[in-house]
Amino acid sequence: MNARVPPDIIESVAVTNPHLRRFAIVRTAPPMSAFLACVLLVLSASSASANLVTVDIAAKKAVSDSSAFDPRVVRVMGEQVGVLVYNTTLSPQKVRICFSGLKEQDYDVYINGSYSRVESSKTLTDGIEYTIPGTIADKVAFRCLKPLEPKVAAIYDKMKKQEGEGPARTLSTLQQANEWIAGAFRADTNYRSVEIILVPAGGMMQHMVFASRMDAEAAAQTGRNACRLMHLARSHMFRVLKDPDLRNEVVEALTPVTFTACYKLKNGKPVVTAVVKNDCDLPVSGTISAELPKGWSVSGGKLSFDSLASGKSYETSFGLVSKTKNAKPPKSVPLTAVVTITKDRNTAKVWLFAIAQQ
Repeated sequence: MNARVPPDIIESVAVTNPHLRRFAIVRTAPPMSAFLACVLLVLSASSASANLVTVDIAAKKAVSDSSAFDPRVVRVMGEQVGVLVYNTTLSPQKVRICFSGLKEQDYDVYINGSYSRVESSKTLTDGIEYTIPGTIADKVAFRCLKPLEPKVAAIYDKMKKQEGEGPARTLSTLQQANEWIAGAFRADTNYRSVEIILVPAGGMMQHMVFASRMDAEAAAQTGRNACRLMHLARSHMFRVLKDPDLRNEVVEALTPVTFTACYKLKNGKPVVTAVVKNDCDLPVSGTISAELPKGWSVSGGKLSFDSLASGKSYETSFGLVSKTKNAKPPKSVPLTAVVTITKDRNTAKVWLFAIAQQ
């Protein structure tokens, strides 16, 4: 059975608040359809609340009932009001932004600094919809920068606490590296936002300061530039730092390449598997070696790789053999991967270590 609702009831409620339309449906539906109407009410309420941002002009605050949005800034200058809303996800999100407390009859609407249209205060109170874009980041660049963010911050803090010429020489480069990474993420975050300013119709817009928002190409290029600068930084540190331990520690923090290993017995024979994962934006090459007890050697497996592309892993397995019959295999095997990264005339090497254990 279908519930019929008098059109005049729906329209009268929708005029004051379209989100209350569902209450009219519940009150007027016949008893046989009441439960179904309540179910639809809950579903529609969840859908509507998932993309609603409400701006309270008097309080100079905005709230969202969805974690997908962060209404971070509200500015009020006379009868002019502006709001900045961030999309906290990486995919495009549609949002309805409602303004509470408007005093003028009509407003000029500016979106991201450009004039859009004239809207009545009633329309703006009910809410205007806008799709905030998702990430524009270069996938290769952000795959490179993401693991570097905590590593570079940590090594910078460590070097600040150490004395000596070596640590002091790293500070400027590491500080710049922090800024390059932060700038790339900030550019993408700001791109995933919308700035809406309401100006009384026909009035002159007063300057409001919000976050600097680049266009799509410029925001994406910021990440690529950060990766380019990171390679200049790692090659510079590799060239100027003379202490080999300090040099490797710093270059490793600037290089998003990981090295892992595992060790197991297969048919009673020891087998080691080593994996080099390249998250750098540049291809890498290298060699793998094992430190074995006297009388043991590596059998099989290719222990070198060349031009390992960004986002790819190199995996190799090899056996351990002993000159002595029935010798007990070692409990662990220290491994070293020497990784080389080169672009143009800038080169860096990093020694990565892993321990394969049974």
